Amino acid sequence: MLHRLLLSAALTFLATPYPLRAQENDEPDDQALERSFYKGELGSPGAPDLENPHDAIFVGAGYYNIGGLLGEHYLRLTPSVSLHFAPLDKPLTLIFEGPINFDIGPMVADAIDNQRVAPDSALGQLRPADYDEAGDFLKFVRKVQLGRKEEKLYVNVGRLYGVSIGHGTVVRRYNPNLDPDRTRVGLQLDAYNDYGGFETFVADLAMQTRLMGALAFLKPLSLVSEAGIARSFSLGVHVTSDLHAPTQLLRRTDPAPAAGEPAQVLVDGAGFPRYDAAQVTVMGFDAEIKPLKVGNAVDLKLYGDFSRIDGAGGGITAGLLLRSNLGERPWLQALRLRLEGRRYDDNYAPEYFDSLYEVQKFQLVHSEPTGFEPTKYEAIVARPRTRSLTSVYGEASYALVDEVVLGVGLERVADLGTYNLLVHLEVPAFELLRLYASYQKLGFARLGDAFKVPQGGPFRFEPDVLLYAQARMMVLPILFINARVIQSYQWDPTLHGGSYAPSLDFLGEVQLGWEFGE
Repeated sequence: MLHRLLLSAALTFLATPYPLRAQENDEPDDQALERSFYKGELGSPGAPDLENPHDAIFVGAGYYNIGGLLGEHYLRLTPSVSLHFAPLDKPLTLIFEGPINFDIGPMVADAIDNQRVAPDSALGQLRPADYDEAGDFLKFVRKVQLGRKEEKLYVNVGRLYGVSIGHGTVVRRYNPNLDPDRTRVGLQLDAYNDYGGFETFVADLAMQTRLMGALAFLKPLSLVSEAGIARSFSLGVHVTSDLHAPTQLLRRTDPAPAAGEPAQVLVDGAGFPRYDAAQVTVMGFDAEIKPLKVGNAVDLKLYGDFSRIDGAGGGITAGLLLRSNLGERPWLQALRLRLEGRRYDDNYAPEYFDSLYEVQKFQLVHSEPTGFEPTKYEAIVARPRTRSLTSVYGEASYALVDEVVLGVGLERVADLGTYNLLVHLEVPAFELLRLYASYQKLGFARLGDAFKVPQGGPFRFEPDVLLYAQARMMVLPILFINARVIQSYQWDPTLHGGSYAPSLDFLGEVQLGWEFGE
């Protein structure tokens, strides 16, 4: 019901007449496409988007591994359908898939509360965790997307990755699908015209995760002026809320834990941690203006945000975003440069809902877990304010549009001496081989540890990393080979009384099918 109401409002909103801009006048459609400004983020950092660009029906079969050699081993079958349309000259993508995993090897047994025990008789059976919650039955909706982010109308229903709202001050590259045992299908709906607009998202339509946010903005000077600078000025309000954020994990009191060990975390029937919860709401104001625009070569935006966690601290962000397009399709090049300065209370955090929120809301782990880590609520929201912090964030990305994307971002929190890092690569150009790789590491102390691998045990990165790497190779027009490596996070009740354990999960599959669209 919610998404129907929002979509109806968006269509009504877009029907509002507004003057055409100079570059949108009498050019033929193909020339307008070549010369129009390429909007939005270049590529999709933290949001794997390596998909079939054609109408197609495929069935994939391959090996799916969770947790390394001592983890879980499956034969995966994945029937999928990809359809592409262009209603009202806007791209509409429909992707449906139904992954089915058959057990072909032992799982790591866990004798505590009989959670996730895989007896020998499980061989050949369906993976139980794939369909044990309401949201799991929505996973066949991979993507239903109309338009692109920053277009006048953008709708996306499916498995969300890399969600950002506004300037990304509160929600930046939020990822609700980090756990292979839990699927979250969400909704994004954005719309705008020359006088204002809105952005919204719901992380999980099944409400297993009750996180949602919205930004609404107005361009007041568009009512009285045709000047580009005046029309670019906007004022907005934003609010994002986790209606059921963990405040404290519930632990077993009997028997008492051994000396130096945390008490065992209680789990629910699906094997996820139990916890006390409260609502965490971040709200604030936004402003932006474009003081300089020279054709498509230079588009400079200045912006400022103020945000506050209800009942806790707040902060301000001042930033600039330089966007540039050079050339025309098929050799259109795009450049993005972002620089932000932030000042905030230590009981507030910029990008509170970030890439690892769905893990760190339970335990805010930056190196190896001990079991004594606080929830994110305890570490930030519930703490008393003691000081203010300053950080600087820079990000640069380049794209030969539809061919290759390169990006890097780095933040330095001066008062804590910590860093946040993003490295990103996409090569969607070649039919024979397409590549995608995105790596983020949050809250680490030394740049030399940016790609640190813990010593001993299975190969993986530390539990403050988000990693997606994919490759798709065409052997024949009807035969493809796909490979994927992801650092995922599963709740492990045997790890220090209960912690999210990172692992590098691997999928290798052969896809056989038919492409019937160009």
